[in-house]
Amino acid sequence: MEHRLNKKVILFCFSLILVIISLIATPTIYSFLCYEKNQVGESYGKAAEMIDGSGFLKNPDLIEIIADNGKKGYVRKSDYYITQPNNPEEAIVYMKKLSAIPVYKNDGITKIGELNLANRGKGD
Repeated sequence: MEHRLNKKVILFCFSLILVIISLIATPTIYSFLCYEKNQVGESYGKAAEMIDGSGFLKNPDLIEIIADNGKKGYVRKSDYYITQPNNPEEAIVYMKKLSAIPVYKNDGITKIGELNLANRGKGD
């Protein structure tokens, strides 16, 4: 009887420890699963850090980057990931975007620098 009691006590203590750990870890786990949001509701953070519900990597609206001036900031996902042009008109727009895109604070409004996309990947 005493042996069974010890197993139950050990099982109870182990379960209690797991509950305590999960309560402590929940905020930490949550921060890894969700990007922070700015005042206008845009998500911001490092690129391809989160996995969405379908198991695919999900980028925030504002992607953390180092601007050409060395300042840490954020670029808009729509500016950073440019689709390839399908016609001459789109190619002109594409080439303009390759020059430089604005880098913002996490508010997505305050411009703190630029990122030259033509140099992206060179020496990084």
